[in-house]
Amino acid sequence: MRAILEFSPHHAPEQPLRGVLLLSRAHPPPCNCPSSPLESVSPCPAPPALLAIITAEPADAQRLTDELPFFAPGLRVALFPDWETLPYDSFSPHQDLISERLATLWRIHTGDVDVVLLPATTALTRLAPPSFLAGTTFQFKQKTQLDEAALKSQLTLAGYNHVSQVVSPGEY
Repeated sequence: MRAILEFSPHHAPEQPLRGVLLLSRAHPPPCNCPSSPLESVSPCPAPPALLAIITAEPADAQRLTDELPFFAPGLRVALFPDWETLPYDSFSPHQDLISERLATLWRIHTGDVDVVLLPATTALTRLAPPSFLAGTTFQFKQKTQLDEAALKSQLTLAGYNHVSQVVSPGEY
């Protein structure tokens, strides 16, 4: 379990992982562990930090994402889906998967999630650092006032160039 915690450099240090729970059908948990992942989650409706549950298969992660709200309704659960492609495939992952992964990373960054479920194959892939996500992600809502200076600094941090007239991509 220590190797998995150390292999997660993408997690923000200001919000440490509370723990990692490994689920596998072939290897039941040892005697001192709960017999069900729900036993360790349900007594804590509002955990103080992020809990990552790593499953053996993507289908198990999806199933637990659907089932956990029944047992712990106040728990904010997110699924970090697998790419569903092989490393040398000639096609890209589906746009919905990319969007869901980015949305989950954003929820983790903003602290809007208590439990993240992910397959083991997904846990082994490297991610960009949180600073990259924060610098290149924009969130706008209708009828909210924008802070122009903050938006300019975020665009500059993301690699955009400030110009008087936009002519090419990458300028604002």
